Amino acid sequence: MAPPFWAPFFRVSLLSRIWLLLVFGGVFYFIRWTKGAGFSDAYALITRPFWPGSAQSEWLKSAEDLGNQTKILLLEKDNQRLRRLLDLDKEFGKKRVSAPVIFRSPKGWWHQIEIGKGQSHGIQTGNAVIAPGGLIGRIESTTAITARVRLLTSPMSRIGVWSPRTNQHGMLTGVGTNRPRLRLFDKDSGLLPG
Repeated sequence: MAPPFWAPFFRVSLLSRIWLLLVFGGVFYFIRWTKGAGFSDAYALITRPFWPGSAQSEWLKSAEDLGNQTKILLLEKDNQRLRRLLDLDKEFGKKRVSAPVIFRSPKGWWHQIEIGKGQSHGIQTGNAVIAPGGLIGRIESTTAITARVRLLTSPMSRIGVWSPRTNQHGMLTGVGTNRPRLRLFDKDSGLLPG
């Protein structure tokens, strides 16, 4: 009977087998010791022709440009807001008193706020309270150093309004949410949302 075709491969001396084991063991130990750095370098060398090249730098540049455009847009909005505040200063001059909001109840969030200035600063009951968006309420009560503001959104708040475009009177009534209700005295108002 003839020996199988693979038999010559196993006719290796014991010393050759030991050398083979040492070589393979050394290679595997080297791979473990370097944590596969050689393989990652070889992979990078082989795949480098397929990398995006200049496209990658263009992507990074476009992402940086988009980030800069976003920053510019935010700065422009902030600049416009600050300019509106300056216009308020010009419009009301010395009569205006700036005051910080020092308290706002979570239960009555849309009803009232407390501000950090009062009678000693010239604030009186019934004074209008404005913010960058316009009128937000009226002074309801004062102490020497604080004041309570009834907001336009409070259910007890009612204020007369005038629409200059349609020359009509109405009543802005708070309903306890962030949007008060506008009721015009004429049925055919001609007003549109916005």
